Amino acid sequence: MPSIFQIVMQNNPSMLLKYESQFSQTDTHKNTPLMLAAKLGYLECCRVLKSLMHKKNTSEMNAFFVAIVHNQLECAQFLEEEADFEAFTVQKYQNLPVGCDLLTAGIESKNPRVYQYLVSLYRKTQCVDEQDPILLLKLSSFPQFIQLLKSVKISLFKSQLAHTQNQQVPKSSPFNVKKIDQMRRNIAHYMALLNFTDISAVQLTKELGVDFTLQDANLDTPLKLAIMKNQNDFIRVFCQLFAVKDSEAVKQAVVFENRAAVRAMVPLHLKENEAVPVIFYSVVQRDIEIFKYILEFQADSKLDQQQYIDLSSNAELAAKIGKQQQIMLKKDTTVFEFINMCGDKEKAEVYNQYMKNKMNEEIGDALHPISKITNINDQDTQRQIYHEVVDVINLMKLNHEKQRQEFDIKMDCIIQFYEKKTHMLEQALYETEQERNELLDVVADVIGEDKAQEIRNKSFNRSQMRSQSINNSFNMQPTNDSLIISPPPIAITKKDKVIPPVMPISDMQLKDFNKGINAEIDWNGLSIE
Repeated sequence: MPSIFQIVMQNNPSMLLKYESQFSQTDTHKNTPLMLAAKLGYLECCRVLKSLMHKKNTSEMNAFFVAIVHNQLECAQFLEEEADFEAFTVQKYQNLPVGCDLLTAGIESKNPRVYQYLVSLYRKTQCVDEQDPILLLKLSSFPQFIQLLKSVKISLFKSQLAHTQNQQVPKSSPFNVKKIDQMRRNIAHYMALLNFTDISAVQLTKELGVDFTLQDANLDTPLKLAIMKNQNDFIRVFCQLFAVKDSEAVKQAVVFENRAAVRAMVPLHLKENEAVPVIFYSVVQRDIEIFKYILEFQADSKLDQQQYIDLSSNAELAAKIGKQQQIMLKKDTTVFEFINMCGDKEKAEVYNQYMKNKMNEEIGDALHPISKITNINDQDTQRQIYHEVVDVINLMKLNHEKQRQEFDIKMDCIIQFYEKKTHMLEQALYETEQERNELLDVVADVIGEDKAQEIRNKSFNRSQMRSQSINNSFNMQPTNDSLIISPPPIAITKKDKVIPPVMPISDMQLKDFNKGINAEIDWNGLSIE
């Protein structure tokens, strides 16, 4: 006889009715059959098992809560009357932290439909506390949240002013920006989860003393949450306001294979004497692009034979090597040795090429006139000159990259412009060809079919000559003074009839044509990110 849970797994509501006596059965975690149906999104099974919807499992979650966690919106809407916004998990469930409530579960789901449904349901059934900063963030009430931040700042300023002038201190704002909830999360955690990007509000939150390094019940900081959830806009704002003083956050970005986070943080200051360099973490991940990027930026102090890791005392990385049982865990494992241990031929090839290029650059630098600065006895002067030269080179590289990006954008715009014009021209030429052939068909009886065919042949020959002329004009090399592009010749075949391309364009017409492009495309309006 199948168990009630097996029947639910089969999504068989009609058979469920035969086993009504087993509806109250639970598994080892006190999950009911209704919770399983809600998790799997089996709405008809939920209808049959609805009598169990007030039951809770060992995490204090009812069927509605389970449906929300697993993004089963239809089942959640059916079980809506059991929505309890005051309830929270008493132990870790899936990826949810201890103490997670319904609204937080909706945010963690990263499903906009589920989250918006919960926000709407909360506003409809609950009283919104306008003085609760965390609740305002959870409900995406950003304007009210920012306004209250400003009111706290003003209140704090008035208190400081009154204190310095020995006046009566005004009543402080009831808005507690440093509030910590049952998950040990503060405002900063929810800013990260909701990808909050108002940099002035984040700056104001920082000034008001909110701790952006606080660890929640899962030991996650706001930055780590943003990395895990790919909230990269918040990460960019965070990196503008806070200095990344060690490579721990970069390691987390590498482990979660968050390229945008790696690119945002790697150029910042990292510890040179890092016990477990970031480069080793990128070796054991699948993303080759992250490995290349860290290699290029030299996120660690050095990438030579002196850089090593003590695998014998670092079980986390050693455990990620597939053949660790056959490997002698040395205390001085270099990057290249570590790559070979992992058996990653692609990364080994990338590393070898990088070291080869680096060696060539060092040889070139030795022959470069800049090496003359070594003749200066003052080491501070040497260092200053060196950094100034490096800054100039970096500025030149940035300028070159910007020019390349601008050129790419202009070329894309020109291509789109020509495609649009070509399409319009094709349509006009096709309509002209149709009208010409219809005209020949009408007068064929008067001038004779042979004469009409002769006219068609002459028209075809002229079309071929025009096409050749346009091709010759289009293939001409542009001048050095300006980029002049001739439109391509167009010849359309429709029902065995060839429509001639456009007439050859003179140099004067070409110049007018390019002026038209510049008039229609706002180059100055383009921006380079």
